[in-house]
Amino acid sequence: MIKRKRDLPAGAVFSALTLVGQVGLTMGAAIGLGVLGGLYLDRWLGGRGIVLVLMIALGIASGGYAVYKLMMKEIGG
Repeated sequence: MIKRKRDLPAGAVFSALTLVGQVGLTMGAAIGLGVLGGLYLDRWLGGRGIVLVLMIALGIASGGYAVYKLMMKEIGG
């Protein structure tokens, strides 16, 4: 039988899962909006994917910043 050092309370597990889901949705939404915006602007401006790549990079950066703020709020920093 495997000995466990310590069992986590159920509330802590659900809180951690909620945070992971929130991080995933935040990043996914930011990148998704970057893709949609980049596709639209590429079609409107007649670009060849350059605007799409820039908007994806902007989505990743803005999603990363939003996740950073969320984590700082969560850990109290």
